[in-house]
Amino acid sequence: MKLAAMYANRFLVPVTHYTCGKLRYKKVWIYYLVRDFKDSVNRKINKDLASVDPDKFANEMKYLLFVLEGGIIDK
Repeated sequence: MKLAAMYANRFLVPVTHYTCGKLRYKKVWIYYLVRDFKDSVNRKINKDLASVDPDKFANEMKYLLFVLEGGIIDK
């Protein structure tokens, strides 16, 4: 989980911000066409990043191990 969070925070988020910045200054007309879409993508990214946060996962979730024992039933 730490690997996924690190990859997203160090690569995916900066790439999306860089791309939006480039569009905003180089291709303004495309930026204005996709700005609403960009906002929804940012909300989705933030939601997904919260789900792979290792500290939040450790505090809120736990693994359970069930041991099932069975025997032979005699009739």
